[in-house]
Amino acid sequence: MKHSLLTCFLLMTAVTLQIAAAQDTINQSSQVNFSPYAEWESADSAIARQNAYSAYLQSLCPPDTVYIVLITPVGLYFWLRVDPMVDKYLNASPYAYCNGNPLKYIDPDGREITITGEDGRTITYVPGKQYDGNDSFTKEMWSQLDEISSTQSGGIVINELVNDDGKAFNITSQIAKGPNGLNVRCYTNGKRLFKMGGEFIGSEYFAHELFHAYQDLHGYGGASCANDVESYIFQGLVSSELQKIPFEISIPPQLMPNYTAGGTQYESAYIGLGEGRHDTNLLNALAIGFKQHSYAASMGITEKYTIFSKNQQYRILLFWRP
Repeated sequence: MKHSLLTCFLLMTAVTLQIAAAQDTINQSSQVNFSPYAEWESADSAIARQNAYSAYLQSLCPPDTVYIVLITPVGLYFWLRVDPMVDKYLNASPYAYCNGNPLKYIDPDGREITITGEDGRTITYVPGKQYDGNDSFTKEMWSQLDEISSTQSGGIVINELVNDDGKAFNITSQIAKGPNGLNVRCYTNGKRLFKMGGEFIGSEYFAHELFHAYQDLHGYGGASCANDVESYIFQGLVSSELQKIPFEISIPPQLMPNYTAGGTQYESAYIGLGEGRHDTNLLNALAIGFKQHSYAASMGITEKYTIFSKNQQYRILLFWRP
C-alpha cells in the first residue's frame, strides 16, 4: 500500500511538472503583455478539463490506492503571466486573479489604489477607466482621482502611488477626528489608509491628502508643519491647473499669515511663495512660521505638530515648472 501511494504521488508530481513545463514553453514563446483580458476560463471548460485531468490521474494509480481529487472553484480566473505584484501576496498563486474572488474584487493590472465603498465592496482605481457602479462614495472618489490625475502635478503623484510595489493605498468612507475635535478627512501615515467620509469636498482638498501619501511613500510621512506646508502647496498647484488660474491665487487659505506678533518672517515667506519663489530656504521659513503664524495655527491644526518630520524632504520642489 505504501508503495502504491508513493507511486501515485510520483506520477502526479511528474504530470504536474509536465504541465508546468508546457505552460512555461507557452509563456516564453508568447509575446502577449500582462493583460487581464481574454484570460478567463469558462465554467464548462473548467469542469470538462478538471474531470478529464482527475480521470487521468486516477488511471495512473493502482486499484487499491486511496486518492484525493482536489476540487477547484467552478469558473477559473487567472493571469497568463505572473502578477507583477506577486511579492505582496505570498499566500496566493502568482497566477490567481483577485485571489480567486472576482465577485468582490477587481484587479485590472496587478497594481493598485483601492476604494472601499459604503457598500463594503473594494475595487481598484484605474486612471482613465470609467466607474459604472452604483456606490456614491466610490463614484465620487473615482471622479476626484480622475480630476487630479488629469493635471500634470496630480498625474505624477497618482502614477507613483498606483505603481508602487508595496501594500495598496486604500481609500475608505471612514471619518477621522481632527485636533480640534471636528470631523476631518485624512491620510493615516504608515497604514496607507485614507479616511474620506462625510460630506464630499472638492478634488483639490483630496489632492492635499494624496500628497501626504506621497510623502509616506518616500519615507518622510507624518504630521509636521513642513509636510503640511508641502501638501498645501501641492493642493494649490493642482487647483491652479484645474481652474486655470495663477498659482498665487490658488494658494490655500490655511497658509495665509494670521498676523500675530513675531510673524514677519513667515509673512515675507508667504509673499515670496506667491511671487513664485521656490527653494529650500523659503520652505524652511514657511515650515517654522506655520506652527504659530498661519491661519491653520489659529484653527488649532498645528498644535501637536513638530516643525519637521523624520527624514524631512522637500519633494514639492520637483513639481514647480519654469
